[in-house]
Amino acid sequence: MAEPSPLRNAIRIGIFLLIGGALVVLPFMWFTPEEKAAFFDAVKRADYFWMVVAIGIGFLAHLSRAVRWRMLMEPLNHHPRLSTTFAAVMIGYLANYAVPRLGEVSRCGVLKRYDNVPFTESFGTVIVERLFDLMTMVLICVITLILQFDKLSLAADQFLFSKIRAFGSGIMQSPTKLIILAAVLAAGVAGWLFIRKRLKGALGDKVRSFVKGFTDGLKAVRRLRNPWMFLVHSLFIWAMYWLALFVCFFCLPETSHFTLNDGLILLIFGTIGVVFTPGGLGAYQGLVAGVLFTLYKFPTEIGTAFGWIAWVPQLLCVLLFGLISVIMLPLLNRKTT
Repeated sequence: MAEPSPLRNAIRIGIFLLIGGALVVLPFMWFTPEEKAAFFDAVKRADYFWMVVAIGIGFLAHLSRAVRWRMLMEPLNHHPRLSTTFAAVMIGYLANYAVPRLGEVSRCGVLKRYDNVPFTESFGTVIVERLFDLMTMVLICVITLILQFDKLSLAADQFLFSKIRAFGSGIMQSPTKLIILAAVLAAGVAGWLFIRKRLKGALGDKVRSFVKGFTDGLKAVRRLRNPWMFLVHSLFIWAMYWLALFVCFFCLPETSHFTLNDGLILLIFGTIGVVFTPGGLGAYQGLVAGVLFTLYKFPTEIGTAFGWIAWVPQLLCVLLFGLISVIMLPLLNRKTT
């Protein structure tokens, strides 16, 4: 299978950064001079001590992730050093700030280079690890739905269902739009049928590789020496994400009265934002500000300020420990080719 060209990689990075940059710039373009002044005033008067605490909590989450990932590889008879595993995790996060999902490939490459763990096997464990993250996220959503049903349903209606209803209503009231939508769907189906055979070979290779990696990862889970400790780490990682967000509430007087339950809602929507842009740039702040405006009647500029206050510790944690890992790994492994 051919490797992506540098030009293709550059285009992908440019697109993601463009989306993130647009989401950062557009809110400020819509702010009035008074709102801009209120935003920067909130940033200036924030208590940065709690942001430092959030960085420390983030470090614990990443360290726990490294330990959990190492546990997955032990049944496969691979025993990478914890220092290498942690560095690989941080370098992976660093790569994700360039292109989302690039980090999974990057950290497996680090283990292959420095601790000689086969790429396909480590990648299989990453797939399983992400599956457990998804399951934990679903559990968090269920818990939040139970504890904050009214607020969560209001947020879902504001960000999703109302948009779908408005779109559907607009389509049904306009025959022209309905015809255009039908034509687009028909063209999409025809295009898929046309290229399906051409993609079959390459797609088949990817599917087989994915299935093999997933199967190897599931075998590792079944053979874990301490599956309960694996479960503890899975819960601990997300508990630290939750706690890191919660302590950021104390940065501003306007959010200092928020509870852990309020943190659950912002954790869910903030995580969604991370999926769409590198590290959640722009999307994280926008979703957090939207939730604060919709559910708590926060001024948009204050909500946006808090979005940045909660996001920056995540960025600094990754930059700090990711760059340290990039520098220290070659120095600690000078004999490694």
